[in-house]
Amino acid sequence: MKIRIQVVIDAEDGEAEKIEDVARLERSSLRPEELGLTLAEARSLLRGMQQTIVTAQVGEYLARFASCPHCGRPRTHKGKRAIIYRTVFGKLNLASPRLYDCPCQKAGAAFGSYPPRRRAARTSGAITLQAAGCPQQPIL
Repeated sequence: MKIRIQVVIDAEDGEAEKIEDVARLERSSLRPEELGLTLAEARSLLRGMQQTIVTAQVGEYLARFASCPHCGRPRTHKGKRAIIYRTVFGKLNLASPRLYDCPCQKAGAAFGSYPPRRRAARTSGAITLQAAGCPQQPIL
């Protein structure tokens, strides 16, 4: 028996749904050691699901910053790097771009850049994983 586990993400803005394969399993005969998932398979499955879901959430969040909300002009990127974010299910690699401020908002002021995740932490109250027994680390 071949088993394929997928995550289907339906976009709210009318985009096509995104299908990500998370795991593939093969089972032959029905034996006690092949019944259900092993602990290693379950951990791998959770890690894959978490990576897929969080990557989609971060991508949707970053898309809101792609253009200026005032003039609609696309923002330029200073750079992009990956950050490692720790969760209860393991470490995740997330995109972390630096975007320049739009000139329309900074008339006569210094032109700077920022990572959108820093604004999320400022506005969301910096949710932490402390309740889950993890060291304090703000989410985005």
